Amino acid sequence: VAVLVGYLGGPSASTRGQHRGERAKPRSQRGRRWWQRRRPGSWQQTRGGGVARAARLEQRRLRLNMSSVRVWGAPLSQPTRAVLWACGWLGLKADFAPVNAIKGDHRSADFLKLNPNGTFPVIADGDFVLWESHAVLRYLATTHGRKGDAAFLYPTGDAQACARIDAWLDWKHNVLRPGAAGIVRRRVMRNVMKDISNHSMRFDLEEISEAREVRLLEEALRILE
Repeated sequence: VAVLVGYLGGPSASTRGQHRGERAKPRSQRGRRWWQRRRPGSWQQTRGGGVARAARLEQRRLRLNMSSVRVWGAPLSQPTRAVLWACGWLGLKADFAPVNAIKGDHRSADFLKLNPNGTFPVIADGDFVLWESHAVLRYLATTHGRKGDAAFLYPTGDAQACARIDAWLDWKHNVLRPGAAGIVRRRVMRNVMKDISNHSMRFDLEEISEAREVRLLEEALRILE
């Protein structure tokens, strides 16, 4: 469930390394954006195993004949990151197409043909186009990767296990995300993006009070505890 949810990214790679007594990354590496530090499709080079894990994933991709999907999304989008991490876990190459919400890419005619809601992530697996991150995660887990990996993420042969995963995924979107994402939008993304005139968050900032977001987040965190 944690892999599928992928919520907010957890501790940074450099922090995890310091906790294990490893040497922190050079400042030149730490200062670069995450998609500039990695080869396309190598999302796990800094997660749980470093270079050795990346090599295993590369071998897995070769066994899968370099299966790949096109992923439209944004690095600041938690649902986008969840889909990218799932691709990496399954050894599936993600052909990532950044969507610039500041410029209004998600409202363009071409993007709305992919998803009339104007939201991301969106994937294309051959001619098959799918949106809504939870639907995408389930689809990837049941159609790609080695059988053992897919079964680990979403064991379709066990109805109760799948139901439990579905419950936590939906809980994340309906209970945890409204408060947590609201606080992140208000205190981080609004300052990072500068111009939010084309982003849906402008309505949230106007229509939803910060006090409500804090209350929802605190209630969700108590459940997690």
